[in-house]
Amino acid sequence: MVLSVIFMGAIAFITSRVLPAAVRTGARQLAFSRGVPTACDGAIARVRSAAAGLSDSQLTVSAQVAGSSSKCSDLGAGNEQGNDAEMSATYPCDLVILGIDFAPSCKLSSSVTERIE
Repeated sequence: MVLSVIFMGAIAFITSRVLPAAVRTGARQLAFSRGVPTACDGAIARVRSAAAGLSDSQLTVSAQVAGSSSKCSDLGAGNEQGNDAEMSATYPCDLVILGIDFAPSCKLSSSVTERIE
């Protein structure tokens, strides 16, 4: 029992470190992809690939560019220098120990805003 608690706590801790790092990676890519129409799709793919060990089907990632009226996936000139590139992601906590879910509605989340270069 104690070992199970330690193991699940370690997994939750690792997940809480991986998610923000992956989101930062995607935000940096979006910030440096000025003028690229598929910048958001590439940044979202970067977050998913950088989130090592997390289930892709449970990972929810979104991107947007502040100051742009178009959807992020429809960007052309919308990701202009000086606007903010915003990435966010959520991932469910998994704190089931011996069949008891100690945090049934827990979700880890991270968001990063980078200035477009």
